[in-house]
Amino acid sequence: MNYTEFIENHISKGMVSFHMPGHKGRRIFDVHGMGDLLNDFVEGDITEIPGSDNLSQPQGIIRNVMDRYKALYESEESFISLGGSTLGLMAAILCASEYSDARANSNARQASESCRESFVAIARNSHKSIFNGVTLSGSEQSYLYPEIHESGLVGEIKPEEVQRVFTEAESNGAAISAVVIPNPNYYGVCSDIEEIAKIVHAHDSILIVDQAHGAHLRFMYPELSGDNKNADIVIESTHKTLASFTQTAIANVYNKNLVSTMEEKVKLLQSTSPSYILMKSLDMNAELMEKYGKELFESWKLNLENTYKALRELDIDFFTHPAHDMSKILIDMSDYGLGGEQLSRELFERGVITELDSGRFSMCMTGIGNGKPDYERLLIALEDIKKSRGEKASSQGQKQSIVSELFSLMNKPRDRVKTGDSWELISASEAEGRVCAESIIPYPPGIPLIATGEVMDKESLEWAIAFRKGGEKVFGMTEDFLVKARKEKA
Repeated sequence: MNYTEFIENHISKGMVSFHMPGHKGRRIFDVHGMGDLLNDFVEGDITEIPGSDNLSQPQGIIRNVMDRYKALYESEESFISLGGSTLGLMAAILCASEYSDARANSNARQASESCRESFVAIARNSHKSIFNGVTLSGSEQSYLYPEIHESGLVGEIKPEEVQRVFTEAESNGAAISAVVIPNPNYYGVCSDIEEIAKIVHAHDSILIVDQAHGAHLRFMYPELSGDNKNADIVIESTHKTLASFTQTAIANVYNKNLVSTMEEKVKLLQSTSPSYILMKSLDMNAELMEKYGKELFESWKLNLENTYKALRELDIDFFTHPAHDMSKILIDMSDYGLGGEQLSRELFERGVITELDSGRFSMCMTGIGNGKPDYERLLIALEDIKKSRGEKASSQGQKQSIVSELFSLMNKPRDRVKTGDSWELISASEAEGRVCAESIIPYPPGIPLIATGEVMDKESLEWAIAFRKGGEKVFGMTEDFLVKARKEKA
C-alpha cells in the first residue's frame, strides 16, 4: 500500500479522532460556513507573487494573520512558525541566550559577568526540540526535575525546584540565561507559571513556556495558563488542540525587549519557501476563534464535563490532578485487566483512535473540532469494552508499569560532560559508562531517556533495548541496538 492509498483507506473508515491535530477533520469548518475554503487549496498553493506578502518581511496579508494572533493572545508580538513548536522553541532559546549575552557584555560588571558560564535550565521531561535548541545556542543545560505523580505519570515543575537551579548556578559562579517550562506537559499537568515567573525574573533571567499542548488554555482554562503575560515567550502549537493544520504554531512574545531578537531567530530557522496553505489554515483558525470562540470553548467544556460524569457512572477510572488540563482524558481500565496499550488497541478496533498509551493509561486528546457525537462513540466503545471484560477487580500489580519506570529513569541524575566532535557506534549492551553522543529518545513521548553529554547507565540502556525489542521507536538507537558514544582518547 502506498501513501495515498493509506490516507484514502483511513478516511473511508470514518474513525473518531482523539489524537492530533485539533481540528479533527473538515466538520468544524463545514459547520461554521468555511467548508468552501477547503476546496481551493491546490490553487492556493502559491509563492511570493504580487500582493501575497512575504513571511520574511510581512507587511500585508501575512502581517494581518500575525496581528490577529497578537490580539487573540494579547502579546507584544506574535510570530508565525511553519516548523511547529519545534522551530518556535529553538528560536526562543537562541533569542534568550543571545539577549542575555548582550546584556551581560553591556553591563557595568562586564569584566566578571562576561566570563561566567551560561546555562539554560530546562525541565528534564522537555521535548527533544528543547534539548536541540540548547545545543544550537552553545549554552550548557541544567535540569529541572518534575514531580512524579502517584499514578506514575510526570507531574508539575515546582517553584522551589526552579529556585534550586538558580541557587546552585550562582554558588558555582554560573548564570542561568533562560528557564524553559512545559505547560501543560504531555499528560496535561500544569505548573504554577505565575510563581515560577517571579523567581525567574527576580534572578534577571528569561522564562520561556512550551505551551505546545495548551494553545487552548488561555481561552478555556485560563487559571491553568498562569496568564501568559507572566512569561517572556510562550510557544503555542495551534495545530495540536485548535484548528490550524499540522506543522503550524504561534510564538508569542510578551517581553518587548525580546521582539527584535526573536524576529531575527525565527527568520534564521524558518523556511524561505513557506507554505501558503499552512498560513491559510492559521488565518481560518483565527477567524473561527474570533467569530465563534466563545461558543466553541463552552461546548468543548460541556462535552468534557458530561464525558467525565459518564465515566464515573460506568465505574471507569481516569487520571485526576488539581492542575490537570481536562481536555486530555487519561482513561485507566487496569482494574478490568487492560493496560493502556491494550485499551488503545480495543478502542481502535471499535473505531476510536487515541493519542497515546502510557502505562495503565490510554489518552484521548480532545480538540476544538471534537463534537458531541465523538464523545458518545467513545463512551459506547468503552461500555462495550467493559462488558467484554467482566467485573472490575482490584489489581494493584498492574499499577506499576514500564512507563512509570521510564519516568524514574528520565529523572535519574547522571554525570554530564561535553561530547566533543568524535563519536562511534557501539552496542547498547556495552555502552555503560560511555558518554552519549546522540540522545536516546523513546517515542512517544519524545523526551530523552539519556541526553547527549550524559554518561550512559546500565539500567537505562537495558530499558531502551527492551522497549526497542518490543517494537517501539527509540530515536538514537539503531535496529541493531547500536548507540552513538563519544570516542575515548587512545
